[in-house]
Amino acid sequence: MYALSVGSSVAARVLGVDDDFGTVEEGKVADLVVVKGNPLEDMKALLTSVAVVMQGGKVVRNDL
Repeated sequence: MYALSVGSSVAARVLGVDDDFGTVEEGKVADLVVVKGNPLEDMKALLTSVAVVMQGGKVVRNDL
């Protein structure tokens, strides 16, 4: 959980862009990676089980 938060919300806060990035909230930029599986149980899911990628609110990859 710590590694995921450092790569998202903490990184956005450090870079000063947390008003627009870093968490999933209404009004923020929709850059998301959806994986099959639970990355909290198996971090390899982030590399091997990517199902959907959204950039700027648009789906750029959908393997579902």
